[in-house]
Amino acid sequence: SRSTPGRLVISVHPSLATRWLIPRLGLFLEGNADLAVEVRSTADLGAFLTHGIDVSIRYGAGDWPDATSERLAGEILFPVCTPGYRDEHRLKQPADLARCTLLRHAWQPWSPWLRAARLRIKEPTGKLTLSDSGLVLDAAIAGQGVALTRSLFAMDDLRAGRLIRPFALAVPDSYGYYVTWHAGAPLNREGQAFRDWLRSELVTGR
Repeated sequence: SRSTPGRLVISVHPSLATRWLIPRLGLFLEGNADLAVEVRSTADLGAFLTHGIDVSIRYGAGDWPDATSERLAGEILFPVCTPGYRDEHRLKQPADLARCTLLRHAWQPWSPWLRAARLRIKEPTGKLTLSDSGLVLDAAIAGQGVALTRSLFAMDDLRAGRLIRPFALAVPDSYGYYVTWHAGAPLNREGQAFRDWLRSELVTGR
């Protein structure tokens, strides 16, 4: 068999690992004291389920080839910035974003949120495009503009006060979080324990 009893190899996107999983993984390890866990930070979609990986956490539509996918949770999108950026740009209502830098993610457009806010602001095409949700948040924390973020990613930065939500409006994202494993193989016992923990953590963490 591929997997070794008592050992679990998890594949996860780097920014999801650093923003959410790693700060909470100690809780899973405490509850599974006999388990050795290896986390592989994987940005390449094609490498999420290569040989030796037991389970992966992915964000998307849930229709990956050669994988069994189980949806864990949906997601919402909303703008965030530093308290200083909000004050400096006098952000009181969504229309005030017209005088701000909207930080641009390569594949997560602002348009669904801008539409919901009934704004005629164009999709940002600025000088800076970032291909990673974590980097977009880092740019916002550095005071470079306003980021459109997923709630899971910004949770700890919001709690710590590094970022704030200048407006209450959030829109549902069409994508969700999935746990995936190799098609045609059952999820091993360790993977099942991890999946169950992930699900409860996503529900209680909100």
